[in-house]
Amino acid sequence: MGDLPENVTYVKVDFAKDNISGVPKAAGFLEGAKSFYIWEDVCMYLPEESVRETLRMVGSHTAPGSSIVLDYASSLAIEFGKLTPHGAGGIPSDWREPWIFGVPGANGSEFFRELGFDPGIPISFHNPEAIKRYAVRRDGASYASHVMEKLRAEAQARIQAGIAPPPLPEGFLEAQNAIRAVGGAYWITELTMLQPTQRHIEQSS
Repeated sequence: MGDLPENVTYVKVDFAKDNISGVPKAAGFLEGAKSFYIWEDVCMYLPEESVRETLRMVGSHTAPGSSIVLDYASSLAIEFGKLTPHGAGGIPSDWREPWIFGVPGANGSEFFRELGFDPGIPISFHNPEAIKRYAVRRDGASYASHVMEKLRAEAQARIQAGIAPPPLPEGFLEAQNAIRAVGGAYWITELTMLQPTQRHIEQSS
């Protein structure tokens, strides 16, 4: 990457263990400034309370109108993953990177509103048109394509080794249909922090 700009600061933090409330200030972050965050490929690997605490930190340290872009799994994705531990829905347990938290609800909107954010219009990664528009790089590769390639390679290796695929577990088709009915299990959205009065109205309604 070459030399980093002088205004770039790296901060080491364990979202699941550290008290992150003081992290922004310690890193030189301007308290109360209108800000834009990118929180990519993180929250599905954390306990729910760590996700809530991080979003509360964003809300308490920045000005209304600040926003944060993040990708996240739904609670349906986590349940489906339990049925398919070696497939995309399970983010294979043998990789030691399981998804452990899924945002509740069809697409997570109510969860984010509860924390004081306007969830915007969540985009499902099950929507081919949305992926083509928002998640394809200039070289034509789609977001997370390396994960799918690894899964395909592992499946092909099992076939070549003569290992038969396991039978569909009980509840698989029902879980698959539930995900299809709500439009997907893996989402991305831009959350915008509401004004205090808006938050009160949203939470009261």
